[in-house]
Amino acid sequence: MQRERSRPPGSGTAPSGRVCTGQSWGEQVARTRLIDEWTGRPLGAGTAFLRLLAHLFDSAACYLGWLFPIWDRPKRQTFADKIMHTIVVPASEPPQPP
Repeated sequence: MQRERSRPPGSGTAPSGRVCTGQSWGEQVARTRLIDEWTGRPLGAGTAFLRLLAHLFDSAACYLGWLFPIWDRPKRQTFADKIMHTIVVPASEPPQPP
């Protein structure tokens, strides 16, 4: 009788975890998910990669982009989120219909 091993959230998916589940490992732990602001759907692999590159703008402005969600109401977006039109929502929130 073999015992089944428990796996960490997101294991068995693509390296970032985002492609199959719509969430990274950190988002699964924090119970949040990243969605497209216009469609309400999880990001695809290409959009997620471009958002990752867009985070260079967050760092280029003396890291101000990483702090921008503190005073950006109500969406709390980084510069990369504003460029890519993405928002982070609680994972329990149902997807928005297109």
